[in-house]
Amino acid sequence: MPEKLLLTVTEAAQMCGYSRSFLYEAINRGEIPTIRLGRTCRIPASWLRRWIEEQTARWERARNGEA
Repeated sequence: MPEKLLLTVTEAAQMCGYSRSFLYEAINRGEIPTIRLGRTCRIPASWLRRWIEEQTARWERARNGEA
């Protein structure tokens, strides 16, 4: 089965281990870009992976004492 290109917030939360409310807060802050399809919100899987990579890099820099 091919990988889904667009994820619901619930699917994205399960994929990265965060709660739905945490992801909605990140979406509202503009940290995670979304696509609106009518009343629903979808997160492109490629954007979610990029966001996770950025968060990981930020955490590693902070752990190493870098700005």
